[in-house]
Amino acid sequence: MMNKTILITGGTGSWGRELISQLLAYHHPQEIRVFSRNEALQVAMNQQFNAQD
Repeated sequence: MMNKTILITGGTGSWGRELISQLLAYHHPQEIRVFSRNEALQVAMNQQFNAQD
């Protein structure tokens, strides 16, 4: 999955967060795009996952 761009809808919920964590840990996709109605949670998740790099 290294050269893949993955789209996750509803990604700021608990299930979406875990899915993103697993994808980053085990599959290293080129890009993950998250669609969610809560923009503030998207920003917080972006900061959280970028800090883990």
